[in-house]
Amino acid sequence: MSHPRSPDSIPELDRDWNTFIGLDQMTNHWSRASWWPGRRAFYWYLTFDCNSELRSLTEHCQSAIEAPHFDLVPPNDLHMTIARIGFEDELGEDELDAVATAARRVGQRISSFDMLIGPLAGSSGAISFSVAPLEPIQRVREVLLATSAEGRKNSKFKNDYFRPHVGIAYCNTTIPTSRIIPKIQPLRELPPVRAHVAGANLVLLTRGEQSYRWSTIGGCAFSAATQPGVAPSSTMWPRVR
Repeated sequence: MSHPRSPDSIPELDRDWNTFIGLDQMTNHWSRASWWPGRRAFYWYLTFDCNSELRSLTEHCQSAIEAPHFDLVPPNDLHMTIARIGFEDELGEDELDAVATAARRVGQRISSFDMLIGPLAGSSGAISFSVAPLEPIQRVREVLLATSAEGRKNSKFKNDYFRPHVGIAYCNTTIPTSRIIPKIQPLRELPPVRAHVAGANLVLLTRGEQSYRWSTIGGCAFSAATQPGVAPSSTMWPRVR
């Protein structure tokens, strides 16, 4: 059986952390003028509800974060955002149906794959786990962006900067990173979690006051071939909730 590489040997994991510790402060994730509470949007997600190891790691890390400054992601709602299809109020039912149909058709072009989740890092608005390797995740994004563009013929989807991650807490205020980094640094010594990715979920995401709620409305399964490198520990396809 192959064993996961040490996180220290995976450059993209260090890159997330180095970027985060270079920030002077974290800012309010919820200060988004274009996305007010109650507004809903359709997204492509990878979800992890079957991964008990990730849930345990998340709960351990969340317990060490200074709660008043963060809104925690429920461990059963952990996910990776791949791409936004569009806001509900800007997207016709026929367009959404076309996107879903195209995704089901092309899903078999994507091979299922294994990845590592962890160690902990962050961004200006959230605390999150870094992930690796990036190549298969980028491939998923490219294919799903193409299907979204095919379904929404009047929209353009750019495959611009993308930092795949699994968020565990959203910052709800402005706070110096010097107060947060010492809490996260020791948590980075925890080993990463293995996950097997066998498909992507099409979800309807609702913005709350300081939270998100989402439900799975469709998705696409990937082909069964698995890339070598990281031994899988769980499967995450599909769920309806």
